[in-house]
Amino acid sequence: MLAAVGNELTYTIVPEGTGRRISLDRDSDGFFDRDELDFPSDPANPASIPLHTYATLSINSNLATIAWNSVSGKTYQVQFNNRLGMQAWSNLQSSIIASNAAASATDNTISNLLQRYYRIQILR
Repeated sequence: MLAAVGNELTYTIVPEGTGRRISLDRDSDGFFDRDELDFPSDPANPASIPLHTYATLSINSNLATIAWNSVSGKTYQVQFNNRLGMQAWSNLQSSIIASNAAASATDNTISNLLQRYYRIQILR
């Protein structure tokens, strides 16, 4: 006897093809809800992703490569600043539309710099 008083069964039924979105990724941005909660991001907002935990910076000679986990179809803008105290950020290059789960940008103007800061914004 499977179902009885004190031994109830509960089923969650969702439309076919929506199980992943409803159970793991409610905003369909490609990041699991729990990951977004663990790394301050809103799991109900597709523009809010835990980006800072997935970005890397590689420097080779006078070339800096910024790489990050992305969502295919989303548009990103990489910006730079040479001093964090400055309010204005400059675009590194034109915006980047991700074609898969990894995106990157290259900065080839770092030859005489002592420091440079980068940030990645999601535009849409």
